[in-house]
Amino acid sequence: MILSLNLSKRAVAAAIVALVCANMPMPGAAQTLPPAPPRPPIPSASATPYGAPSPSPGGTQPGNPTPGNPTPGASPPGVPSSSPIPSASPGLPVYPIRVDRARVGVVPGTTVVVNVAGGFGPLTAQSSFSGVDVQYDDFRHTVSLTGRTNGRGTVTLFDASGDTAVVNVLVAPPAGVIPADATV
Repeated sequence: MILSLNLSKRAVAAAIVALVCANMPMPGAAQTLPPAPPRPPIPSASATPYGAPSPSPGGTQPGNPTPGNPTPGASPPGVPSSSPIPSASPGLPVYPIRVDRARVGVVPGTTVVVNVAGGFGPLTAQSSFSGVDVQYDDFRHTVSLTGRTNGRGTVTLFDASGDTAVVNVLVAPPAGVIPADATV
């Protein structure tokens, strides 16, 4: 009886250790990003300014909604659409480009690395201002941003299907540092 009691305690202890180890992340194990949400369908180029025409009970002509009764999902006249139509190439798969940081602060003379995931085909990076040097490493899927001069702008990543991702960049000295060219 005593032997079976010790055996069951060992079995319970082994089961607890197995459960704890199964739920612990392994050091050095690869972690993956969650799957991207599905992309909305791309409207055709022949869409009307107010969306697809629909019959209305008020007797208005299709495609000519009344000002008080616009087509659902359409933007009011003179107001730009809140979701621009992506310029994806037809027939190419769409894998959204994701970056791990949407805003980056860079000290002049230093480099900050932004991790990139997704995209179709080779990616290209372009800066909107000359205060930062941009280099994309296709092997490591990273964008290196090196601060040159103080300023603010964006770095845009493009892929072969026309998808983009934007990183806002601020190149400035660290807070509390007085630049050498400042007179006090």
